[in-house]
Amino acid sequence: MAAGILKKMLVEEGIKGVSVLSAGTAALEGMPATDLAVETSSEWGIDIASHRSRPVTDELVAKADLILTMTPEHREEVLLHDPAAASRTFLLKSFPVPVREDPSFFIRDPIGGGPEEYQRSFLEIEESLRRIFSAILQRAGKR
Repeated sequence: MAAGILKKMLVEEGIKGVSVLSAGTAALEGMPATDLAVETSSEWGIDIASHRSRPVTDELVAKADLILTMTPEHREEVLLHDPAAASRTFLLKSFPVPVREDPSFFIRDPIGGGPEEYQRSFLEIEESLRRIFSAILQRAGKR
């Protein structure tokens, strides 16, 4: 959902040349987004029906200019692939501040939950991305 939200924001602002990728710390290769993720995103005008999962890899981590995670555990998993990525890896809700152990900065994964959990996660992600959008563009050299 996060990649879909950010891609929509970039289109809305007419910004090109920013690559947005999604990878999961426990993802299997090629799985579609859950029905609830597709439905929730669709309610907000975002089509992620063609999304296919991919696991985090050493190569993805090495290429990324910025990595945003939902939880500290996700961040730690990323850093297992490349400890040098620590300066580019943040909790989405705390960026640009380094990791905060405060649970209010974690976004719970809605997998296994119902529509309410997906809506909650979607809105938390969307609010966070809107708050940090300018900083993301700065990292991407677009502002």
